[in-house]
Amino acid sequence: MLLDLFVSEYHGRKVSTTSACIAADVPATTALRWLDLLEKKGLIQRALTTRDKRVKYVALTNKAREALCALLRRQLLSTR
Repeated sequence: MLLDLFVSEYHGRKVSTTSACIAADVPATTALRWLDLLEKKGLIQRALTTRDKRVKYVALTNKAREALCALLRRQLLSTR
């Protein structure tokens, strides 16, 4: 989920909660539980849309973005 949000952010795409659940390829209840956990850990944030109050977008927090950048950097350097 975090990597999918990272890539979507890089491409300038917003991700709805529903899209995040579908991309996780697990039952919606499982995906929602994971999103709740990630939010409690300060790795994602949810925001309402201006058009439709029923839709929430999911985005990485700075904490998650920095951690993913560091992880990917380490992976890249270890493969050289």
